[in-house]
Parts: sequence; C-alpha cells; structure tokens
Amino acid sequence: MEPWQRDAMQWTDTATVLACAPAGGAWHVRTTPTVLYPEGGGQPADRGMLGGLPVLDVQRVEGEVVVTVPAPLHVGQAAEVVVDGARRFDLMQQHTGQHLLTAVLLHEHGIPTTSFHLDDDHAAIELATDTVDDALRAAVSARVQAVIREARPVTSRVVSRDALAQAGVRSRLLPQGVDGPLRVVSIDGLDDNTCGGTHVRHTGELQALHLLDVSRVGRRGVRLAFVVGGRVLAWADAARRREATLNALLRTHPGEHAEAVQRLVDTARAADREVRALWERVARGEAASRDAADVVDHREPGADLRVLQLFAATFTERFPRAVVVLSSVDAFLVAGPPEVVARVGPAIAAAVGTRGGGANGRYQGRASVDDAAHGRAVDAARASLSGPAA
Repeated sequence: MEPWQRDAMQWTDTATVLACAPAGGAWHVRTTPTVLYPEGGGQPADRGMLGGLPVLDVQRVEGEVVVTVPAPLHVGQAAEVVVDGARRFDLMQQHTGQHLLTAVLLHEHGIPTTSFHLDDDHAAIELATDTVDDALRAAVSARVQAVIREARPVTSRVVSRDALAQAGVRSRLLPQGVDGPLRVVSIDGLDDNTCGGTHVRHTGELQALHLLDVSRVGRRGVRLAFVVGGRVLAWADAARRREATLNALLRTHPGEHAEAVQRLVDTARAADREVRALWERVARGEAASRDAADVVDHREPGADLRVLQLFAATFTERFPRAVVVLSSVDAFLVAGPPEVVARVGPAIAAAVGTRGGGANGRYQGRASVDDAAHGRAVDAARASLSGPAA
C-alpha cells in the first residue's frame, strides 16, 4: 500500500528529492514515497508543503507521483512533507461518506452509483435511477445516520484480482494501467469496495451526512448532492445566517418566510401588470401621434428591451409597412416587414456601434444609445431603404 493508504491520518513525513524539472512556470518534483495523495478516483490531490514550498498539485504520471511546487528543490535533499490536515480530513469525510451512501443505495434499495464528484463545497453521486423521491431520501438518510452512530470500523486490505469476485467486492472500472492486487476499503458489515483513496477510521468520524438537492442527468439518471461532517456544520451555519437575514428583511419568523415571500411575489406581479398597462397607454399615444412614413422612430430613455418590444408591437400594428426604429439608453430595436428588417437591422446596429440579432421582423441589441446615436440609427434606416437594394 501507499503511505496515505496505510495511515490517512499521518500528515507529516520526510522525503528525499529524486528529480526536479521546470514545468510551465512551476516545478515538477519526484521524491521517495510520501504521504501526499495524488488526484484520483474522484478525490482531489492533497495540498500542503514540500521542503518549505507550497504544494500546488499532486498527480500520478506514468506510474510515479509528481508534486508541483512554485520553486526548485535540490536533488538529494531531505524535504519535510506537511499535508494540509484540515483539507485532507474534509476529503476523507466526503469520500468515506460517498462509500457509505453508495452502499446503502445499492445494497438496500438496488440503486447503483455510476459516478462520483467531489467539489469544494459539496459532493455528488450520479445514480442509475429515474427519480429519488422524498420517501427514498428519508429512508436512506435515516439508515446512513444510524451507521454513522454505530461507529463501524473502516478498514483496508489488499486482495488479488482472482479473489475479488469470490469476496463479493464492489468495484468500478479501474484506471488504465492499474495491474496486480487491489486495495479494498471496507465498512464493517456493510460494504467492500476497491479504492485507493483516503478514508476515516470509523463511520463515527463522519459526524453526519446531509442530502442536498436532486437533479436529472440524461434520460435515466439523477445526481444526488450531499455534504458530510464539517461541511454539514458549515452548511447549517450558512443556513442560519440566511435565515437571520430573511428574518430581518421580511420581519417574520422562519416559519412565515414562504408566506411572506409569496406576498412579495404577488405584489410584484400586480405592480408589473400595472406598469405594463401604463407603458401600453404610452405606446398607443406615441403611435397615434405619428404620421405614416417609410421610417417611424421613437426614443424612450426609461424603457428596457421588453418595453421596446411592446412599443414595436403597437407601432407595427399602426404602420405595418414602415420600418420602426426604437431605442432606450441601453438598447435598440428595429421592427417591420421581415425581409426589410433583415437588411436594415445590421446597418442600424453598426450605426449605434454594436451588433444585434433577431428574426420574424425584429432586430435588436444592447448598446449605449444617446440622442445622437438614435439619430444615426434613423439615418441608417432611411439610407438603407433608399439604396439600390430597396
């Protein structure tokens, strides 16, 4: 076994530097075996110090562990190794938690795990199932918490390939180049799994596992996110802070948050309808004040694209054959007969110094449009209509 596999709680070591070579602004160092874990099996690489230099990455390259540091180390020197213990233990909790969660889902509910992802703030597994409903979540969560309370031993051993099937060991596809006997990580009485990663000593060290959200993956799969141990505490503390903020903003207790937010949503929707009705009145009034022409324009500084689209519908209804040029302080919109707008639109976008796009008689874009830019847009529309292609 590798040093980190024999004792994942050993976070200091001394290694001899065997080679050091420049690598894109950093240095790749090979040493005698150390406790630094190289990225693999869904688990990120360790961080820490090597010979007084920060460890930027640890990878296995052609069967050898390569440590990336920001400056060179002398070949032959004895280099102190210090693992970032807090980070290592966090990853140990998430990784062992994944083993436990996967085992419960597979052995007790017949749902296999197809992949494992470990990010900075949460972990996730992808499952070969159509859905994870509330009843399943509750059952899995209760079972996982029970195993954590039991503080079952988490151990490892080396098993020959021939003995794997007879031992009933769960195994994923092995990385390319892996040969010979394999390390098996066991949760006492629950699971045996081939794995080269770092793990806690017993399930009690997981502290807790909390299931987060469920999302669909492809046609027949779901992704189940979760946090373990210290991340559960961090998640709970972040939830507490959000709750306190909502208490102050909504002036309600947590049990009333949903009702208070719904009232705000209803109020906002009603206000939006009233504002839209006012903009419709403005648009109708502006359209009615215009005379028929090849180019009809209007500038409404306080509008956004959604309002400009409302103006476009009103103006094109009154002037169906005209090119309508509309703008606000940060957007423009051209409307009219589709074949004409397709030709005029790019010229107007160029006149206001931007690009645009659209279809079916609409061409729009975002740009800083002042009175002068609006005038250029109108001139570009008239020039396009009077050109040979008109």
